[in-house]
Formats: sequence, C-alpha cells, structure tokens
Amino acid sequence: MTHDLENLFAHSGAARMRDLTPWIGERSVRGWLKQGRLVRLHPGVVALDDRRDDWLVRAHAAVLYTNGVLSHTTALVLWGAIAERPTRLHVSVPVGRGLRGGPGLVVHRRMTDERPYDISGLPVMGVDSALVDTWAFLNRRAAQPGSVQLARAAVINAVRSGRTTTRRLTDMVLTRPNIAGRSELRELLDLIAGGCQSELEIWGVRRVLSIEGLPRPHQQYRVELPGGPVSLDAALPEVKLGIELDGAAFHGDRAARERDIARDTALASLGWQILRFSYRRLTADPDGCRRDIAAAYRRRSPR
Repeated sequence: MTHDLENLFAHSGAARMRDLTPWIGERSVRGWLKQGRLVRLHPGVVALDDRRDDWLVRAHAAVLYTNGVLSHTTALVLWGAIAERPTRLHVSVPVGRGLRGGPGLVVHRRMTDERPYDISGLPVMGVDSALVDTWAFLNRRAAQPGSVQLARAAVINAVRSGRTTTRRLTDMVLTRPNIAGRSELRELLDLIAGGCQSELEIWGVRRVLSIEGLPRPHQQYRVELPGGPVSLDAALPEVKLGIELDGAAFHGDRAARERDIARDTALASLGWQILRFSYRRLTADPDGCRRDIAAAYRRRSPR
C-alpha cells in the first residue's frame, strides 16, 4: 500500500483529490488523510506528508489549486534569477477568477495572453514579465524591508546571466506606465546598459567614477592579453589606467586574489596601471578614491 501511494505521487508529490478518487476511491484518500500519510495543502489538493515542506511540491500544489501560472519571485527562482527560495509562493490567474490566497500563497490577477514556459514540469511566467511584476510588487509602500534590494538583484542577475536584456525589459516597462518604482527601474536599466554588472559598480559610477576634469571612464573595457581577453570594471584607455572595484568578499577568496594579481601583472607588461579599490574603501571614502584616480590619470597624461 505504501509503495502504491508513493507511485501515485511520484511525479510531483501533490495531486488533486478529484484526480485520485477515480483510481483509488474517495474513502481511501480520506483514510490516508486521517492516518497522516497525506496532508491537505489547499482545498482539494493533497500531498505526501513527508514532502509537505518540499518547495517544488508546494509549487506543484499551488498550480493544481489555482490552475494558474507561477509568477513574480517564484518564477524568478525557477529562472535562476533569485537563488534563495522565498517561503511565499506567487501564482497569477486571469482577471475575474475568484480564488483567494492563503498561508504561503499569493494569488495575483492580471490580464495577459502570454504563454507560460515549462520549467521542471511547472507552468512559469516569462522572465521579463516576472521581473517587471516582481519589481512593481516589491516596490509597494507596504513592501517588507529588503524587498527593493531583492528586486534590484534579480534584474542585475537576469541581465548579467543572459536570461534577458536591458532592451527587452525597457520595452516592457514602456508598456507599463503605472507600476510602482517605474522611474527607479528605468534608471537601473540605464546603468546596467552602460556597463554596470553589480550594485558595487553602480555605486562606483554614481559616487566615484564621475570626476570633474577627467573624461568619463569606459565600463567593462576589454583588453586583449596573451592568455585571452579580460574586462576591466572601468578604464581610461587613453592613458592605460584601469579601475577595479573589489566586492566585499574579495579578500576572503584567496584563489580569486591570486588570479587578479596574475592578471594585473600581465596588464602591467602592456603598460597598464590598475587601481584597485576595496568595498570598504569605496563606500567609506569615495572622495579619496576619486582623488587617487585623478592623480594617477594626471601622472600618466602626456599633458
């Protein structure tokens, strides 16, 4: 009996009661619920008790209950734009559906003719729609602390990994004039399109790299080395001055540090000077960072 029960749920770990009863009878299903071998996750949807906390099982159960499409941060987890799986699942259904959410489930109603994608056997909203919807949802006044940072990180990760482009997202934002935080999203997309690949680089562009009297640095500047091309976070190529913005985890990663030392040595052999700024220095002393860049530029400038 146990083996048969596990086989019934082998695919997703969850099922509609109405889909089970023709095969095993309503009495058996209710008996398993009473024994605790099955648990009801949503009205009419049950799952194996030992898989009730499995995130993918809960996602399948949410789809079975709503007959909707996984959206917002839930879709972004499946697209790989968000690493940590939020406890609350998000599902979008057509306008007019009377479904309500519940503990751990948020139901959104939206008009769309977009066809869902299939990821791990689940219907999932497209990454562009999921990013813009997540941005709007997490930029509401009632959003929890850290929500905006999560939305920003999702956009940066999705573009950097090639899952979408700033152009595609900008085009979608143009069709959504009333979303919360629209101007901030446009600004973020412009910064990413300009070459920023992290929040640290955005900080650098805003607080450090704009220096009066100096040309604007080129972001993600490509330099050909004997071992292959490298990209500098920023560069003033007319004087062969490179600027690297090291993240907070830089000093804790010895292997990465060794690679960067080797790369800087190779660049120096071609006449480049590399200025490295730590996360702490960038955020605590942006004025000093600007002075160092300006001084190095003027020393290397033929004028």
